[in-house]
Amino acid sequence: MSDVPTHRVEREGPVATVTLDRPDAMNAQTRASRRALVLDLRALADDAAVRCVLLTGEGRAFCAGQDLREEGALEDVGATIRETYIPIVEALVEMPKPVIAAINGAAAG
Repeated sequence: MSDVPTHRVEREGPVATVTLDRPDAMNAQTRASRRALVLDLRALADDAAVRCVLLTGEGRAFCAGQDLREEGALEDVGATIRETYIPIVEALVEMPKPVIAAINGAAAG
């Protein structure tokens, strides 16, 4: 996993804002970024001080989807979906508090 942050979580009172933060890549997601994102979403779900989650993207895109420049990005797509994308969707759908998506540009994937 990369030590380079790919999203950030900021809190203002009971609202947690999760911002995808790879504007140079239109917030395209890597394996590491997807794994980190699902961990933070689960932590926010368990945090009683958080009453609402806002999900947005930095720059001119919300998210361009899979980062196809990542080595092996198109290998075993089924496993990639099962292991990293489905857990993100489940974390959002099962979130016990409202999630608002502030779509600020292109959204793909």
